[in-house]
Amino acid sequence: MRAGPAAEMSGEAGAGSFVSAYAGVPAAAVMGAGAGSQGMSSTSPQPGSSAMAQGQTPPATRRAYVAPSARSAPAASAPSARRVASKSASSRGCGGAEIDPSTLSPEAAMARGWCLLDLNRPREAAGAFESAARRGEGRTRQDASYGESLAYLRLGVGDRAAIAATRSLQPAARRIELDTAILSARATSAFEAKRPVETLQALDERARIASERLDLMVLRGYAYLELRRWADARQVFSAVARTGNREGVRGLAALDQARGRFPNDG
Repeated sequence: MRAGPAAEMSGEAGAGSFVSAYAGVPAAAVMGAGAGSQGMSSTSPQPGSSAMAQGQTPPATRRAYVAPSARSAPAASAPSARRVASKSASSRGCGGAEIDPSTLSPEAAMARGWCLLDLNRPREAAGAFESAARRGEGRTRQDASYGESLAYLRLGVGDRAAIAATRSLQPAARRIELDTAILSARATSAFEAKRPVETLQALDERARIASERLDLMVLRGYAYLELRRWADARQVFSAVARTGNREGVRGLAALDQARGRFPNDG
């Protein structure tokens, strides 16, 4: 794992919250709509820059700031989990009584973890994978660590996913996949906690390794709006609007509304 995803992001926003300024803007949910497939071809913005990143972004709430679901952040990881689970035919009987994974062999515990993840029971799956990773060796430990990360990402617990990913060195493709999903979850959590500076830090780091989804572009736009970085917010929302995504139009409306409340800023 890269150091960035597992490290704590820092930097509280100095600007006040814009939540009240967004009252009345309709809600919309774009998270998950074509996740990973609606990238835009521009360069990633740095904290002091107005350059645009590629992107998809999380949903706006009725308060018009984006309140994305962290649980959908690892959408790109889920197919991998299902593919691995589908190979474990013997694990298909995991829907019955609860079993202590420590009573199983590491291989059996891992197979149970994939099965539980396939049944959308990530909390139980995380326990099974953790047991397999702790006691297993070689490929078993590597795959179980990967599965544990996916389970925590499904739960929306990005920090736990980052810790799990460090249990074993992963192949490059998996490292990028996990880093991307962990940073998405971190950006989402930071924004929901009203920490737009940390949100932008996570998004900037993520944009260096993967295209920015439209839902995350919207998240970026609202983070800029929270910080009263009007020009950056307008550039992001305009780019989203040009794709035909209505969240871009809503973001521009929220921007105009906010600027009307703070006419002397920027």
